[in-house]
Amino acid sequence: MLTRLAGGRVIDPAHGIDGQVRDLYLRDGRIIDAPSDAGGAHSIDVSGRIVMAGAIDLHTHVGGAINARQTHLELADTPIVDKGCYAMLGNDDFFLRLLATGESQQRINDYVGWIMDCTHAIAIKVVNPGGISAFKFNQRKLDVDQAHPYYRVTPRRILQALARAVHDLGVPHGLHVHGCNLGVPGNVDTTLATIEAAEGLPIHLTHIQFHSYGSEGDRKFSSASGRIAEAINANPNVSADVGQIMFGQTVTASGDNMAQFRNADLGSPRKSGALYQLPAPDPAADRPCIPRPDAAEDPPGRARGLDPGQPDARVFAVRDRDHDARCSGAHAGAVGPRPPGRGGGGRHRGVPRPGRP
Repeated sequence: MLTRLAGGRVIDPAHGIDGQVRDLYLRDGRIIDAPSDAGGAHSIDVSGRIVMAGAIDLHTHVGGAINARQTHLELADTPIVDKGCYAMLGNDDFFLRLLATGESQQRINDYVGWIMDCTHAIAIKVVNPGGISAFKFNQRKLDVDQAHPYYRVTPRRILQALARAVHDLGVPHGLHVHGCNLGVPGNVDTTLATIEAAEGLPIHLTHIQFHSYGSEGDRKFSSASGRIAEAINANPNVSADVGQIMFGQTVTASGDNMAQFRNADLGSPRKSGALYQLPAPDPAADRPCIPRPDAAEDPPGRARGLDPGQPDARVFAVRDRDHDARCSGAHAGAVGPRPPGRGGGGRHRGVPRPGRP
């Protein structure tokens, strides 16, 4: 079947076409040059409209905050758009233990492949590599070559292991990287170190504008986008998307608890929430988390009972100005609600709370 899109304003940067009004022909679903039998085409009037290739949004927080099944259910309810999801690794205890104990790259590849298969993901994403986990140990910043306070692995090592796994597994999309120090003045050096850490393997730097800041000027805050652009152009293994700034009231949703915590007081109104993963209660014993093989005892500050081998319970903590309220999700009776404003104690003492260091 021959179709003509008539009178549209065509945008096609790949062929140097920038807003020309022209006809576009398709035969059996494929774009073709103007044919000799154009007179017999089925014509659709698109005058006054833009004709362009389908846009690709590489990164949207649309759902899946809890588990893969919920993600796919939400995506199935989103019509028209072709979509997929990324599995987030780089901060889970099992993966960090693999690195801490010196497991082989093949073992890491097997784990990454298993995660992708179980979650039906199309790619792997890492958010603040190692930093989300370090936050749970009361650390508020983790640079590329700074060791995790417990597992003693660096974000550089995490990036290298995941980028290698994604490459070895033949995943089409390179490791999707939300780097360290998002939004922090001077983080251009962190981003350049992240590019170096990939060692030539494919990576995609997401919302790069928030990782392209210098520390010059009266406020010690400046743009360093020129240095980032030069680095991306010099490293063909690196791709990036700019990210979007919302000029108005908005809500942020991110797994980067360090960045969320750091910026919580800048919001108006000052409200923030955090979803913690806590273990199901163990009726047989109030046992501590399983330490890594070379650890003699529980890590300082670690919440008791955080055993990666147990099923998770979810606790949602909300901060509303100076009022802390805490309520529990699954296993509410075991975790137990805590009166507003009360301090630690109880079975899961040591879990960081919004508004508290």
